[in-house]
Amino acid sequence: MDELTAEDLGVTTAGLTPGGPVGYHHVYADQDISVGIFVLPAGSAIPLHDHPGMSVLSKVLFGKLEVTSFDRPLPSASPSPPPPKFGGPFTLFGGRGASQQLQCAAPVRHTVVAPCPTLRLDPVRGNIHEFVAVEHTAIFDVLTPPYDDRSGRSCHYYEVEAPGAVLDAQPLDSVQLREIGWPPSLRVVNRPYRGPQVSPN
Repeated sequence: MDELTAEDLGVTTAGLTPGGPVGYHHVYADQDISVGIFVLPAGSAIPLHDHPGMSVLSKVLFGKLEVTSFDRPLPSASPSPPPPKFGGPFTLFGGRGASQQLQCAAPVRHTVVAPCPTLRLDPVRGNIHEFVAVEHTAIFDVLTPPYDDRSGRSCHYYEVEAPGAVLDAQPLDSVQLREIGWPPSLRVVNRPYRGPQVSPN
């Protein structure tokens, strides 16, 4: 995966305008894995969101990305979340809203510039994160297992309860995150995938 390039997958910066919507190119999905490509125009962002019980590999194909990530707290470290809502439609981007709050350790921030090693997160480490595109940026994403509302793996969005302290990079022992609905700033459009076809085999 570290060797993948934008050219391999047919992804370019054509048609991107600063601050425009995030493009999503669906590559492949089954019950065990979901593969897609996010293309973020310069100045756009995928706000703070989680991957419940999931592991994710993210390969930045081109561009420059600012990443802020939080480890998911262990259950005993946070208030009990509301029971999962099963039976709803599959929702890739989630954001149906709730009142869950999480007490997390201070975030980790870093800037990723392509070419670079693949980013990794697991069900705990870095599981809640935000991407901000400094330049036009493409990210090849592999999620396992995939989002699935019926299995309790919905995508949730969060905001920081005291954003000033975090944004000003003041030393903090912990940060409280509050779940929100779909962020108004997030615009996502589906784009056709023009790279090699992927099959289970």
